[in-house]
Amino acid sequence: MAEPPEDLRVRDLLGSSLPARGEPSPRPVPAPAEPPPPTVPQFVVETGGDKETASPALPFDPLVLMIGIRRRKPQIALVALAVLALALPLALAARSKKWEVWVTILRKREQSEFVVGSTTPIVRLQVYSMQTVLRLVKVHENLKAVIDRLKLKIRPDDLSKQITVTNPKETDLVEILVDWNDAREAVEIANNLARNFLVSIDRLKKLEAIQTYDYLEAQQKAIEVRVKVTDDALVKFKSEHGVVKLSDQAGELIKELSGFHTLAERERLDAEMAATQERVTREQLRQQASTVVASIFVKKPLHTRLVDLQTQLAAALAIYTDESARVKELRDEIVRTEELVRQGLEEQLQEQTLSRNPVLTTLEQALVERAVEAVSRDARAKGYEAVRDRYQKRLSELPELESRLADMQQRLDTLRQVNATLASRLEEVRIIRDSTAASFSIMQEAQIPDHPLPSKAKLILIAGLVLGVAAGGGVALAKEISDTTLKALREVEPSLAAKPLAEVPILPPERTLLLSLAGPADLSSEVFREMAAAVLQQRTGPGWTLLVTSGTRFEGRTTIALNLALVAAARGLSVLLVDADIRKPNLSLLGPLLGLPVGARGLGAVLRGEAAPPGPVVRPDGDGPSLLPFGDPSGLLPEALGGERMRAFLEAVRPMFDLVLLDGPPVLGSSDALLLAPLADAALYVAEAHGLPKAAHREALAKLTATGVTVAGAVLNKVQADYTQQWGAHGVRARELAS
Repeated sequence: MAEPPEDLRVRDLLGSSLPARGEPSPRPVPAPAEPPPPTVPQFVVETGGDKETASPALPFDPLVLMIGIRRRKPQIALVALAVLALALPLALAARSKKWEVWVTILRKREQSEFVVGSTTPIVRLQVYSMQTVLRLVKVHENLKAVIDRLKLKIRPDDLSKQITVTNPKETDLVEILVDWNDAREAVEIANNLARNFLVSIDRLKKLEAIQTYDYLEAQQKAIEVRVKVTDDALVKFKSEHGVVKLSDQAGELIKELSGFHTLAERERLDAEMAATQERVTREQLRQQASTVVASIFVKKPLHTRLVDLQTQLAAALAIYTDESARVKELRDEIVRTEELVRQGLEEQLQEQTLSRNPVLTTLEQALVERAVEAVSRDARAKGYEAVRDRYQKRLSELPELESRLADMQQRLDTLRQVNATLASRLEEVRIIRDSTAASFSIMQEAQIPDHPLPSKAKLILIAGLVLGVAAGGGVALAKEISDTTLKALREVEPSLAAKPLAEVPILPPERTLLLSLAGPADLSSEVFREMAAAVLQQRTGPGWTLLVTSGTRFEGRTTIALNLALVAAARGLSVLLVDADIRKPNLSLLGPLLGLPVGARGLGAVLRGEAAPPGPVVRPDGDGPSLLPFGDPSGLLPEALGGERMRAFLEAVRPMFDLVLLDGPPVLGSSDALLLAPLADAALYVAEAHGLPKAAHREALAKLTATGVTVAGAVLNKVQADYTQQWGAHGVRARELAS
């Protein structure tokens, strides 16, 4: 059988054959009148206890929103792929071919001190702090030497950025890490940098030892001259005056006086040596000041405070013991200040950014140590001199001859002890100067790694995928929120203030019209049975006239009306289905499919006065509903739908049928439905899912209500499977069919 014309647009394609028609059945006795339908609520209420309060409606239903977002998975995937495609060039550009190699340097604490001989004191080699060591690795001279040796085309400050020097916590290890594009060059850079560092730190140690040795050697020669002069004077005194016997008191005084005098001279000597080293360090600072390498932070105020505290501690130790409160207080304050220096707390400092040689910080630290040592030793020397002066005063109270002899003997003993101290110190420095033992050694040289450094390409791709999914989800969310059409039956009441009666899912074309209920139950029959049950519950009695309308055309009102008439007839009701659409009479167009003769007259002839009511009513199927097509609409105006002939027609057919269904025109776009609505007992509103905006449906229902007709409720047609009620039988079947 040929398909209906294209302008029908009801999407009601039928199968190739019609069901068998049965014999006409006797008209059943009309059922007793049912109670009137309840008033349709105009707002949503929530019951809590004995009170009912209006619930604030959200602009969207969360469940429907989530279903919509889930249905947009292809769009989300498309946006995610688009973002991922944009991230792909960035990932390709970020692919790293850098190699990381490292050298491990060990600080050998076991060689930091050793015994020179049985009669000489312990020799202490120069020990540099880890902070100083970390700075010395990337000194400008070392970087420049590596660049020149390997003929690298890079500046020292750029090479410095590729090098990281670390000291694992609480260890004596120094790790030099080099990031470079070429693995072999990276190994050469790391190993050469480590060797240059060992040479640099050894050179600094020896340079200091050479300067100190020259100073001590000059002091020793001066003391030897004084020893010879004092010894000659003592021999001459004894030859002139003979042997003068010293008393036990004088001998004891000479012993004590010599001891404290030696201590004072030794501390004074060390203080002068520290002052000399301080001057040398200042000169080195002056020479290095013009070398610019990198930007660092100089914390001068905090360092000044630290020097001041250490000076106060040195002065306090000359007067108080280690257990005194003043000494403990100063030491605690020094510990706190050093911690601030180590942490580099900016809120405690006034920092000044300079572009200078990193070795300057090392020299400044050495300068502070020399200054503190000089002040401390000078304070101790003054303390020893004070005790010496007291013993000297007591010695002067002895008899003149004995006093002179004791004084000369004491000065000679002191000079000899100082000379011995100088000789010992000179030997210590000589050992340091000539020593080949290094305090640092390379524990593990750099080796070519097996794999390059992991690049950021994977992270960029993962980030692109995450951002793409998030962007796709955002786009889907925005589209769902901006989509104001009806999607699910649960949205009808809060959005339209109309009673939701039923939902009809999207059905296959061959099942949209039930030409017969014979045979096994299927999805379409169950759907329309549920719909008819919800609609017919509101029937008030025989002759109940129901107008089936919609907001606009092509929402499926003719399909709903036809199937509702068929199910009602199957329940034993006498049903008349009237095509009341004067502009597009769909029932007339479907006439051949329904068993109507071609060109049959209908409601149009009644409205023109050519036929008396009820007009040419046809009952193609004896078990089905009676049909009245519209026929030829020529010569009629839309006002005829609300005229006296239409009223007379309805009054004539009401006593003859239990249910009169009017397949009316749409509400929006014309006034036809508003002319017809006052003549009906109730109106059934058909809305297409994903069709008109909710505002358009609200406008249509408002116009219907304004005519005085009772809106029986709304049927949502062509509902997609995902939005059908989860607990409805047709919802489960619709999803099975869709899958």
